[in-house]
Amino acid sequence: MRLLSVLSLLAVLTVPSLVVPSVAVAAQPKEAQPHQTEPSEAQIIAAKAMMKAMSYDQVYDDTINSAFGAMSADMVNAVANSSPEYQRYHHHNPGAIAQALAPLDDILRTVMAEHRSEFEHEIVRIYARIFTVDEMNAATAFYRTALGQSVVLKTPKLVEETMVISQRIIGPRIMDVIQKNLPVIQKDLADKVAAAEKGQ
Repeated sequence: MRLLSVLSLLAVLTVPSLVVPSVAVAAQPKEAQPHQTEPSEAQIIAAKAMMKAMSYDQVYDDTINSAFGAMSADMVNAVANSSPEYQRYHHHNPGAIAQALAPLDDILRTVMAEHRSEFEHEIVRIYARIFTVDEMNAATAFYRTALGQSVVLKTPKLVEETMVISQRIIGPRIMDVIQKNLPVIQKDLADKVAAAEKGQ
């Protein structure tokens, strides 16, 4: 579940806190633009400037470190609670499971690092396709202010805490629905597969 949270946090990095700057451009009519498969050079330049003004690199690093730290704790708890034997082992050797899982954390971080440039390359194009140059310039001006930087730096924490609440309130209910309905769906599907096999 926490790995999905990491990916969700990364998704949020594509549109961090555009609520406030949107006020600045709300009164501006959106430029009529033809459908573009690839953004123009001007759009790419504006998108990169906006990402720089949003301190994208720092926010990315902070988000990854925070999310992976929480994910590591979740994995330790999941393993420790997977059986009575592991629970006893964890009780008598508190750091042993975390140490055993450390290589996995390193591998995941390496994977994220290896694909960071590819990820950011696509994020630039998402901005450039969705926002006009004027909108991105207005957002860039906002993010360069003290208030803009405060919004940017606080957004990952806001998103993380919101996701925790979502997992606490919505997560268990989703799992309950799945657990109640999945066996029925699986049985129905198994019956259909069996009937199809007989018909061949």
